[in-house]
Parts: sequence; C-alpha cells; structure tokens
Amino acid sequence: MFITITEKASTEIEKKLKTKESVLRLHYDTEGCGCAVSGVPTLYLEQTSKPGDHQAESNAKVRIFYNPQHQIFLGDRLTIDFSEKANTFQLKTPNEMLSPRMKLIER
Repeated sequence: MFITITEKASTEIEKKLKTKESVLRLHYDTEGCGCAVSGVPTLYLEQTSKPGDHQAESNAKVRIFYNPQHQIFLGDRLTIDFSEKANTFQLKTPNEMLSPRMKLIER
C-alpha cells in the first residue's frame, strides 16, 4: 500500500504530533456498521503500532500503519488530504472518494 499525504494534510498532522515517535494508524472501523464491507476509515495518532500491522509506503514524515486485512476495502494507492472548508481529513483513491470527512483521533 502507498499513501500520499498532501501538503495541507501534512501540516494539520504535524500540528497534532506530540513526539517524533508518534505514528498514524489508518483503521477501517466496521464496529456497529452491520456488515464487514460497510466501514468507516479513521486515522489514529498513536504512540506505537499494533502487533500484526503493516507499515505503508508513504511520502509522509510520520510512519503510517494499517491492518493488512483492511487493505481489500481501501486499495493499494491512497491519498490523505485535508479540507479546510470542512476542517477534516479526506481519504481518496485515484478513482473515488472513500471518506470526505475522516477523523483524526489522538490516543
């Protein structure tokens, strides 16, 4: 998986980084959605990755991890952008918008 972080998104992520060791985790949350294929992509800012996570290739300064089981729902090439109008992150593929309002949750 390769994740491109736009300049706007990178600036917003850097504002929230507490330490240089912090990592981003791209999570596909299916809890309470009723079906495993109906999920909500969410970014978590954490101190460490989870066991079994894979590290995504990226242009970002921060390391990005994901659960390899979620890659089928997300794709191989992703872009994380930031919408100033909505004050939220966006997750896109070359063909579609996966999430126009993706949260970044600090843990």
